[in-house]
Amino acid sequence: MLSGIPSIVHQPAHIPPAPLRLTSHQSYRNTSSTSSSTSNSNNSSVHSVTPLTWDPIFSANSPNDLPDRTSSLLHSTPWALTASCIGITRTYRFKTFKAAWDFMSLVAAECQKQRHHPSWHNLYNEVSIEWTTHRPRGLSEKDVLMAEFCDRVAGEVGALPVQENSGNATDGTTNSSKGAAGECSGIRSGAAATTAGARGDRIV
Repeated sequence: MLSGIPSIVHQPAHIPPAPLRLTSHQSYRNTSSTSSSTSNSNNSSVHSVTPLTWDPIFSANSPNDLPDRTSSLLHSTPWALTASCIGITRTYRFKTFKAAWDFMSLVAAECQKQRHHPSWHNLYNEVSIEWTTHRPRGLSEKDVLMAEFCDRVAGEVGALPVQENSGNATDGTTNSSKGAAGECSGIRSGAAATTAGARGDRIV
């Protein structure tokens, strides 16, 4: 070392950690538990990060009782939360094509009254149906109202009990599409894949 010239000490550059990327509709919260970092010379505490559970995304200005009604519907019936968390879906099976068509005709008439329409698909004696709202975006009171109406009408027309169609791959009670590859695992999951791309009407 030359006299008068300070020595140069090489230290590794500090690279900040990459930012936490959240998936669609996902949020996180810090828990109260902490752990000491043995690699940190300052012995600072590191908060553990826990993902929140998934919940339905409701339309703006929804009534206060809508979350409870939705929870009751999803827990007590085959209706399931969609992967986007903004809709509900299920599949009905009937004894004949005519019964399935009668069901759709009755639902269509009520749709005209409510000015709210579903995305649905008919395959012989099966009807897959999804309710969601686009304006304002989210799960709305009309979606739950029409889901409840569908259940009543299906019973009147003669829909097969759930245990008789539990083996069907498109049945709303199955978990074949649980969370749509992990995107959403809400109050209840599992829905017919044939009802993707739902379309809702404006609520007035």
